[in-house]
Amino acid sequence: FPSHDRNTVHKRYGLGWVRPATPQITGASTLCGSFDTLYTVLNPTPNTTFTWSVTPGVGIFQGDSAGNPVTIAWQDTSATSFAPTQGTINVIETLGSCGSLPGTLVVNILSNPIPSFTVVTPCTSGVLNPAYGDTAEIFTYDMLQFQNTSQNSIAWTWDFANGNSSNHESPFQQYDTIGTYNIQMIATSPDGCIDTTYGVVNVVQGTTIPNVFTPNNDGVNDVFWIRNSNVQSYDLQIY
Repeated sequence: FPSHDRNTVHKRYGLGWVRPATPQITGASTLCGSFDTLYTVLNPTPNTTFTWSVTPGVGIFQGDSAGNPVTIAWQDTSATSFAPTQGTINVIETLGSCGSLPGTLVVNILSNPIPSFTVVTPCTSGVLNPAYGDTAEIFTYDMLQFQNTSQNSIAWTWDFANGNSSNHESPFQQYDTIGTYNIQMIATSPDGCIDTTYGVVNVVQGTTIPNVFTPNNDGVNDVFWIRNSNVQSYDLQIY
């Protein structure tokens, strides 16, 4: 028997099973990768079951993949090209032995930024990567540059864990107190997707006194430079 309601637009077959109408999927169709997203069949026919599928390698069901709604985690698969990728969701409603035609939703997955940074110190060797636990002697009032090495990013938000922040690409920062500082950098992609990375900077107490310098203007050890951190006074004698 015909009907004008979506839930009952069907045709009776055989011993009375009803073929459900083609499912209509609702949920985000453009999104950033690596996020869990909820998808629902609108106005499902009562007492039906659901068979969902998603593009392999692009979407992964989180939890039950035979219910309504379902949760799908979309994978960012464009780590080199940073171009949007596509995934497809299909679902079939079944009542008794009668299945609907597949309902389909195409999803555009935007590429995330890849945030990273190093810290350039006053030392000659100078570069450490906090994300990998690199350490160096960082003293109070050292002028540090937080060198941005992110990919697929156009905006950055820094939190230096000392009350200061910045939106510059590769900002400078000093610390006036010894301690451990947990740095946060949030990168934003051209499509507005965000990702976050963290690093640790250890500001220590101490003094570094060179035992030799060569003032010959070759750019190496030309200056007798005493570096110190949290030292109130010292007595220096040169023989």
